[in-house]
Amino acid sequence: MKAEDLEEHIQSIEYDVSREVLMTIEEQLIERFTIQDKQQILIRLLEKKFGPLGDDDKQHVLDNRDRDKLDSAIDLILDADSAAEVLGPLK
Repeated sequence: MKAEDLEEHIQSIEYDVSREVLMTIEEQLIERFTIQDKQQILIRLLEKKFGPLGDDDKQHVLDNRDRDKLDSAIDLILDADSAAEVLGPLK
């Protein structure tokens, strides 16, 4: 293999690795913001329906990183009789 071919091959590998790393970082950022958005939406909806949340309840929502659990809690807002009922799926 010629030196030129080897250099071109190395650059190709570096590009593929860099692209893969960037895509992974982008995916993580998108998921992170999506989770943060869901947390903020849940807090806002809870406070709109039930009044101000205590610090512990807010922190409980913010500590939760499970997208499915956050979605389940958001889905409960309309039918729930209490904030505790909505926060149940986060446990």
